[in-house]
Amino acid sequence: MIDLDSRGCGQRMGRFVLPPGDPLTCTGVRLGGHYHRYAPEMQGQDPPLYMDMLPEVTAEVIGRWFNCTESKLEESTLGVMTPVFSTTPEPSMPPADCQEILDAGQNTSGVYTIRHKRQNMQVYCRMESGKGYIVFQRRQDGSVSFNRTWQEYAEGFGNLTGEFWLGNQKLHSLTRNLELELVITLNAFDGDEARVRYDIFNVYTSQGKYGLYFDGFSEESGDAGDSLAIHRFDYFSTLDKDHDDTFGENCAEKFHGGWWFERCGSYISLFFKSNLNGLYYKNAAVDDYMGIQWVTWKGKAVSLKGCEMMTRPKCNRSITELPADCQEILDAGQSASGVYTIQYACQIMQVYCRMEPESGKGYIVFQRRQDGSVSFNRTWQEYAEGFGDLAGEFWLGNQKVHILTGNTWWELVITLRAFDGDEARIRYGYFKITRSEYNYRLRVQTFIAENGDAGT
Repeated sequence: MIDLDSRGCGQRMGRFVLPPGDPLTCTGVRLGGHYHRYAPEMQGQDPPLYMDMLPEVTAEVIGRWFNCTESKLEESTLGVMTPVFSTTPEPSMPPADCQEILDAGQNTSGVYTIRHKRQNMQVYCRMESGKGYIVFQRRQDGSVSFNRTWQEYAEGFGNLTGEFWLGNQKLHSLTRNLELELVITLNAFDGDEARVRYDIFNVYTSQGKYGLYFDGFSEESGDAGDSLAIHRFDYFSTLDKDHDDTFGENCAEKFHGGWWFERCGSYISLFFKSNLNGLYYKNAAVDDYMGIQWVTWKGKAVSLKGCEMMTRPKCNRSITELPADCQEILDAGQSASGVYTIQYACQIMQVYCRMEPESGKGYIVFQRRQDGSVSFNRTWQEYAEGFGDLAGEFWLGNQKVHILTGNTWWELVITLRAFDGDEARIRYGYFKITRSEYNYRLRVQTFIAENGDAGT
């Protein structure tokens, strides 16, 4: 349960939820609800409301969440006046993704409305045998310019039934806390077609940029090769924002389209292998690296006739819309440090969030030592699974830390306290833990001493 009197201290024993279908939703809102284990049973409906996702736990705020319109005063069971909301029944909420639409029996490709993070979104669904994909890019005839600004690529542009880019912000939101696969179809002017797939796909944000992560390449048809491999961890660049590693040259400006560029310039033959957002040409023959490029397939002097990029989740998003991490919780207005439930890469887990609202950062704590109450002399399996108490001393678990950091780079902050009263805080700009097959190896880069003189 949530202790409302002490929620500012971040103490909580569980989570209350007002799920869809609750008869009290609008006809009699009460501060309370059902324990969260009820929520996963409500598949295919509007996602449940977790009370600690709200900026303020009041009947009025809860009523607005469920789109209750009229309000009246009614005496509550506590003998005080609390707002009670009423509304006309609304149709069921849109599905969570194209896979859910396909599973419901709609097998026609086209534009559909889905609901993600409590927001409706129009997407183009590519329906195939057993799989429903969200298409986020299409090139086919050159009718839409892809030489756009950072803001245009962030918001999206074009026509969902023709050429378009769905938008980097939507891509980031869709891929933030789920394991998604990426499929790319390629069409050449000579009639050849190819299709490649990546088992993991994620667009992450770092320092206001949109980074690309993927893994698990395979060729589903054709022999296109992996032209995306060199672009892993690259940041997105546009004509007005240069995030590539080329000194004195903007690859996006030079090649007329936003993309995850590594380098161009004198190193172009080593670091430029793809650009599916380049200038559209009506024929295949182009100057080196111009046009729509997938170099490992047709070479650097051949532009493609068309392509399509699409993605689908590998877990059921309709079960819950939990936040992906502590940063998302903080951004939603919950600034109290404490134990929260998140969903990341198809895994639901409880974590301790250290909220630092003054800096705008929400951290997942994965280790704490403070009083010796928990032994850390543990087995490999115990370190893999985690141990201790999230409210006290604990180790979150190597497998969970790998799940959280495996798809992208995170930052690592370590606070240190000595018996003489000295304190220090250090930060690494890049941090990840490899998977169990590689013995959960630690990767860190870019050391910064935030305060104190602890060293690295």
